[in-house]
Amino acid sequence: TGSHHSAADAWRENSAYNAGTAFTRITQKSDIKKGDWVVTGESQVSAYGHIFLAAEDYNSSHPNSILGYGQNQGGTPIPAGGAAVNLTSINISNFLGAFRYTHWTVN
Repeated sequence: TGSHHSAADAWRENSAYNAGTAFTRITQKSDIKKGDWVVTGESQVSAYGHIFLAAEDYNSSHPNSILGYGQNQGGTPIPAGGAAVNLTSINISNFLGAFRYTHWTVN
């Protein structure tokens, strides 16, 4: 939660609380791994920031974008507004942090 109920505020004000015991906080963009919940700050596109699921590990060859599952990045609008979840390249130049689930199992 955050005071303005935005993704950016939720990270800045309460990331430790929001992580609880089930998530580890990631604070370096270069540490993003597939499966992390990434939080970005405000931008020209969104005054609230954004939260999305990383679909790949951070790659230094394209340091300001990452493939992710997000909502409202385009695609076919749904009746309630926005767009359904889609896989797309998402700008992470305004990266704030990420949450990594601590109970993933590795095959």
